[in-house]
Amino acid sequence: MVMTGNSFLRSRCDVMMCTFGVTLHPSRLYFVGETSYDNRLPIYDVISPGTQRPVDRSGSMQKLAQGLAMIVEKINNSIDKTEIQWIMVMDDDTFVSPLNLELLVSEYDPQYSLIIGQSTCGVGFCGGAGYVISKKLFNQFPSFITKCKPSFGMSQSDQFVPYCIKKRTQVEFINRKEFNSQPPDFYSTELGYKDHPDGFGQAVSFHYIRSAEKYIALWRLHQAYMKAR
Repeated sequence: MVMTGNSFLRSRCDVMMCTFGVTLHPSRLYFVGETSYDNRLPIYDVISPGTQRPVDRSGSMQKLAQGLAMIVEKINNSIDKTEIQWIMVMDDDTFVSPLNLELLVSEYDPQYSLIIGQSTCGVGFCGGAGYVISKKLFNQFPSFITKCKPSFGMSQSDQFVPYCIKKRTQVEFINRKEFNSQPPDFYSTELGYKDHPDGFGQAVSFHYIRSAEKYIALWRLHQAYMKAR
């Protein structure tokens, strides 16, 4: 599930479609935003009726909870619902390694209630790094997820939605160093070392990969490395 906005459909989202998007069946990739049709992207308008358009930052905070509700409903109504064990949530400037992600989640049982990501950004998760949600947990979402709203001190959806989930379920938050909330070059700096004081893992994600040139270059480097293995 990729959270995006109309201004990035022809840039960030198109790049995602022609990089890691080619490794996925079209029914397994969802862009959630504020438009319901695009001739290149599987995109869904998840903004509540009555929300002022164009959607401002406050309005966009609906996308996480509403998007999860929509995707879980689609999964549960699909013929291959038993095959889908995890949902990954990411931003439209998140780089992801599908193979490294598959290796990481293979260490866990999706029949436990889990969210796995970089949980070092205060309450909730570092949203730009992405995080994965297990089947046992996302199957509980229909009863409450759209009720998760901003609260005092928590205006970001990557804070208040995980907080809401934790209050309503027996979820376990798992912090993994393979998820990175900054771009690769950040991690060669002193601040980068402090971001992962326990070292680095086989990267599942990087954030703030915003230009098409950088995203595609990183994808080509990733593919060359994987092919060599």
